[in-house]
Order: sequence, then C-alpha cells, then structure tokens
Amino acid sequence: MKSKSVVLFDGVCNLCNGFVQFIIRRDKKDRFRFASLQSPEGQELLSEFPGNESLKTIILIEDGRIYKRSTAALRVARRLPGFWPAFYGLIIIPAPLRDYMYNIVARNRYRWFGKKQECMIPTPELKAKFLTMKNIKKTLVLGASENPERYSNKAIHRLREKGHEVIAIGRKKGRVADVDITTERPLIKNLDTVTMYLNPAHQDEYLDYLLSLKPRRIIFNPGAENPALEARIQDEGIAPIEACTLVLLSTNQF
Repeated sequence: MKSKSVVLFDGVCNLCNGFVQFIIRRDKKDRFRFASLQSPEGQELLSEFPGNESLKTIILIEDGRIYKRSTAALRVARRLPGFWPAFYGLIIIPAPLRDYMYNIVARNRYRWFGKKQECMIPTPELKAKFLTMKNIKKTLVLGASENPERYSNKAIHRLREKGHEVIAIGRKKGRVADVDITTERPLIKNLDTVTMYLNPAHQDEYLDYLLSLKPRRIIFNPGAENPALEARIQDEGIAPIEACTLVLLSTNQF
C-alpha cells in the first residue's frame, strides 16, 4: 500500500491554488493530500525537514523525502494520468537550470496571477483532500517488525496510507513502507499516540521513555494489555486504551 504524497503550497497565491485544483481534478487514484505552507499543518510537516520552514514554493513530501520547486512539480506530473508523466523527462535537465525558470515565475507570481487575502478554503467535498491537525496524528509504533505477517507491520502500512506520521521502534532495525525501524529511543516532539505491540514482559524497560514523550494516549493492542503499566501511565495523565489499532483505523475511530 502506498502512502499519500503531500503537496504544500502557498495558500495566498492564485497560481498555486490553481495548481492544486489542477492536481485534484486529475488525481483519480487519490494519491495526493494538500496543505498550505501558512497553515499549522504545513508548518508541522516542514518542521520535520529542518531548514525548510521559511520556504514559499511548491513542496512535495513523498516517501519520507522532500522535493522543492521544479523537481516537486515534475514528480507530481509523473503521478498524473494521460500525457502528463511525459513531462517528467525534463528531470534530466540539471535542477539549477530548471529552477531558474521556475524561480522567474515564482518571483512574479503575485504580480502576474494575483494574491488572495486569505488562504483557500476547500469546498466540503474537497475537505478530505486537505490535511488537518485533527486527523493527522504523529504515532509511535512500539514493537515494529519487518515481518509482513505481524500486526505492527500491517498497522504501519495502514497508518501511512491514512496519512499519519509514523515513528517505528523495534527489536531489530528495518524498514516498513517508507518508515525506518530504529532500535534507538529518539526524542519525539508533539507525539499524539503510541500503539503498543510489545509483549508485556518487555514493556517496563520503555516506561521512563514513554513518560518523557508525554503522548496523549497509548493503545494496547491485543496481546499487549498490561493493567499495571496502564494504571501507571494513567496516573501520569496519559490515556490507556485497550483496542486494536487496525480496527480503529478501518472504522475511522483512530
């Protein structure tokens, strides 16, 4: 299952809004999600790529990597139907030359195409295409595995398909979808959810780490239930939930 590609755009630029509408009309396979650069959602995503927070250009985030300017536009074209993927052939032109022309348009976009006084507000039928902080949840999968038969593996695929940001910690390093599995305990800012797949016998060693992250909730999947640990985290203001992450995702209750 492929995760959604995210297009970040200048929400007050008429040309950029037109580009978004152009993509949406042709995105028959529902491959793209959108957010304005000025929105909290856009800034949250850019914070994961230090040094890019102040950019005012079309940005594509795809498979855990960031693409800018002409490269972003060409990679979008590659995913559209019809003859548009043919334009991706221009990728062989060195990026500085491509971006030179792109930057001419970018510098003059407000003068040539106008500027909105506020960010574009999507119509109700298009709202599902636009990211909101309410439905994007930064999620730690604890007990991640490369084994496709493991539920933690399936959960990572499903979380990414839904557009959630995923950090994965496992007993062994690996990769699932576009997510690297680490054996370290990274500092994670603004963590919403931990979904627990570890056997209770291995959970206590992560207690201090989990408390330091201060997630909103920890989901204890079937087989990971741990009443003692659940009581401890609840005392610290973290909500324990005994549920199946895959079921929550499939029923839009995540």
